[in-house]
Amino acid sequence: MTDSSDLIGTIRTSKFPYYDVREKKMKYKSRPILVINAEKDLIPCDLTVLPISRVTEERHIHEEYDLKVLKSDYPLLNLKENKSYIRTHKVNTVNSNDVANKEMSSLKNTYPDLYSVSIAKVKQFIDEIN
Repeated sequence: MTDSSDLIGTIRTSKFPYYDVREKKMKYKSRPILVINAEKDLIPCDLTVLPISRVTEERHIHEEYDLKVLKSDYPLLNLKENKSYIRTHKVNTVNSNDVANKEMSSLKNTYPDLYSVSIAKVKQFIDEIN
């Protein structure tokens, strides 16, 4: 695949850095992401993505911008967790080389209403920047 538009709206996994306090070093873990844009028409390129996370502590859930995704409501997304959140206020940039080739699912095609809400929430969040 060389056309970056094929990635838009898909859920894939990507490597994300984190600091392991026990080992006192940076490590990487694979996390699901929703690809919402690409900087170029062809890959490799940078992709704009939203993390899809399980949020274990209720106090970390943003009522307005974390979209709850229940596995029972959206089984075709192939997410591991029973409850996940599309974190529309946590926009990230990742390089396409750090994104899995295998698509977990296509949110844009399978659940277009949820995809549209996700994009609308990102735009709302950005519009609130002063």
